[in-house]
Amino acid sequence: QLIGTLQEDQVYTSSVDDLALIGPALGRLTPKDCIEALRSAWGMGGRSLFVTGNCSIAGDPLEAIRAAYAAAAQKTVEAPARQEVATWGYTDFGAPGKVVQRQRVEDLDITQLRFENGLRVNLKRTDFEAGQISVRVRVDGGSLLEPAGQAGLSTFAGNFFVMGGLGKHSMDELRRVLAGRNVSPGFRVAEEALVFSGRTTPDDLLLQLQLFAAAVTDPGYRPESARQSEKLFEQYYNRLSHTVEGALQMQVPLLLAGGDPRHGLPDRETMRQRTLAEMKAWLGAQFATGRMELCLVGDLDVEKTIEAVARTFGALPKVGDTLPPESLRRVKAPEQPFSREFLVDTKIDKALVALYWPTRTDSRDYRRCRRLGLLAEVFSDRLRVKVREELGESYSPDVSQEASTGYWDYGFIQSFLMVDPAKAARVNQVVLEISEKLRREGISEDELKRAKLPNLTAKRESLRTNGYWLSGVLDQCQERTDKLEAARNRISDTEAISVAELNALAAELLGSDRAFQFLIRPKAAAVPSEAATPGTPNGPASPAAPVGAPAPTAKP
Repeated sequence: QLIGTLQEDQVYTSSVDDLALIGPALGRLTPKDCIEALRSAWGMGGRSLFVTGNCSIAGDPLEAIRAAYAAAAQKTVEAPARQEVATWGYTDFGAPGKVVQRQRVEDLDITQLRFENGLRVNLKRTDFEAGQISVRVRVDGGSLLEPAGQAGLSTFAGNFFVMGGLGKHSMDELRRVLAGRNVSPGFRVAEEALVFSGRTTPDDLLLQLQLFAAAVTDPGYRPESARQSEKLFEQYYNRLSHTVEGALQMQVPLLLAGGDPRHGLPDRETMRQRTLAEMKAWLGAQFATGRMELCLVGDLDVEKTIEAVARTFGALPKVGDTLPPESLRRVKAPEQPFSREFLVDTKIDKALVALYWPTRTDSRDYRRCRRLGLLAEVFSDRLRVKVREELGESYSPDVSQEASTGYWDYGFIQSFLMVDPAKAARVNQVVLEISEKLRREGISEDELKRAKLPNLTAKRESLRTNGYWLSGVLDQCQERTDKLEAARNRISDTEAISVAELNALAAELLGSDRAFQFLIRPKAAAVPSEAATPGTPNGPASPAAPVGAPAPTAKP
């Protein structure tokens, strides 16, 4: 904000001053003032019409648009019929549940509970955000359990479960019933769990829990959600089929996982085969049997929160306690690195260079993940200096480490660069050369310091955020007590990371002959000024593979 005010030649003001200046005006504002301001602005004229899409307009498009607008303007507009707002239908889940086990993690100020029905609950009161409470409901399972022969079901369910509403309320009705209340029906299918998440206030906490409990026990699965999904997926596939990111999101995760269909997305035709019945059967089984955990962090009263949980999730007759089998947590990743080139039908003159180095590390190994993260930071800094400052390519080269939360011993150091298609092969070669130099020569003390200090700053600042405590500590902390220990030592362990440790990792993992290489570029750039096939300093890449349909935001 300070930099922004300097750029705009303005004076920075504090939030206290802003409230003093704006507060009185806001206090006097009425709905009538707002509607009068809107009518005044709307009556000033000067409207512009913009029409965009992939359809053809016969004849003169401009005249057709003008005529359509003129015809619409002649129609009489009638106020919509007033709809009666239904009464919220989920206030009684049975007799309040009983807490059978309660313990405090004193140093981290966490309360852990077990209810008689098997529910696990983790609570932490904070003062980071006044009047805000973050809620997460976790049901173990997720995309790990995606059935063979139903590729894409996880993505289908994650996008359209909420659209089906609840048994007693459609999605449209829910919007009216919940209007003006601080609740949200967030849902996603993670690798290893079904996750409901939302932000609410102390006054609306009970309603938020009722909403999630209703979603678990009485989901709507309405046919209109499937019809909506058909249209939305068509738009989605159409968009990604004309971007270089599309091939990255579908093809690459599938290849890196050895063809495991739980990674990436299937082609468009396969996705069209997913049905509401499949989603209902699949999610219903997980809601009934998966281990259930509830985490709450924020400006909460612990005893009142326990009471609200007891009246909702705690009141359910019994919750599941099943974890995904270990056999499903293994990925048969390719042992030998390979290269692939994808050509995309796009007019966007950009290519994407992506390289991956397997780390054989999942999120359970906190110490190794921290060191991999710093090694990736050093790698990224070298890449930034070389590619952006020396070659003038790719404004934001990025290197990061990703460790799977659901699949054991599965993770990567990964590099992404958006570049000029004609220079993509050269940039790919530069990335390989930097990785080779890191493997052979290691890093310096100065590089470690420059990577470590901002990392430590971010870790210290995260201690004052609800998001860190919810995802990084509370989530699964009864089952995985190592998360509590990781929270205790994350600063001291990061401070202790040495050059020797990072050099050992670089020697173990990096190098030009260990990288999986992917070059994705427009078909129009099929014969660039440079050789475009990715490879290594020691030889050419393997034959290119044809590009297919894109996928959503899955990443290894």
